[in-house]
Amino acid sequence: MQELFDDINALRRGIEALNKRTQEQGKPVSRAELDDALAKVQAAVRAQAQPSFTLDYEKIAQRIQGHLATPAALGETLSTGTAQLQAVVDRIPRAVAVEGEVLGFTSWKAAALVAVVPLVLVLLTQATMGLFSQVPQAKYDHLLSVAQAVGAERDYYQGQIQQFRKTMSTTKAMRQTTRQLFPPYVPSAPAEKKGQE
Repeated sequence: MQELFDDINALRRGIEALNKRTQEQGKPVSRAELDDALAKVQAAVRAQAQPSFTLDYEKIAQRIQGHLATPAALGETLSTGTAQLQAVVDRIPRAVAVEGEVLGFTSWKAAALVAVVPLVLVLLTQATMGLFSQVPQAKYDHLLSVAQAVGAERDYYQGQIQQFRKTMSTTKAMRQTTRQLFPPYVPSAPAEKKGQE
C-alpha cells in the first residue's frame, strides 16, 4: 500500500514540476514532456517493484529441522495419548441407574399414554366430522343416489343451455331471450329439510 502512495507522490511531484516550469516560462507543457515525465516515473516504479531475493535453502532446512518431530518422538506421543484415552474410557460406567420417573417406554403408564392419546385424537376427529351420526346405511345410500341424480340432471340441463347458446345468433335480443328462458340454476332445498323446518 505504501508503494502505491509513493508512486502517486512521484507522479504528483513530476506534474507539479512541469506546472511550475510552465508558470515560470509562460508557455504550456507539451505532450512529449508529459510522456517523458510519465516514462521516468514508470521506470522508477518498475525498478522498485522487482526486488531480488537470494534464498539459502540449506540454512532454511537446518532451522526447520530442529522443530520437526522424529519418528521415535511421534511413537512415544501416540502411545501416551492412547494410554490416556484408554484410562478415560475405563472410567465410564457400563450402566447408569435411573432415578425418579422417566416418561418413555420404561413403564406400562408411558406405553399406555403413547397408545391411547393418538387413538383418542382420531376418534375425536371422526366425531367432529359426523362419522358417528345415527343415519342408517340404507338411508345414506338413498340420499347419495338422489344427490347423484340431481347432479346428473343439473349437468344435462347446463349442457342443453350451452348448446342452445352456441346455436343461437349473438344479437342483443337473442341474449335477452336466452336469459328469460333459462334463468340461472339455483338448487332447491331437499324435501326432508323443508319438512323439518
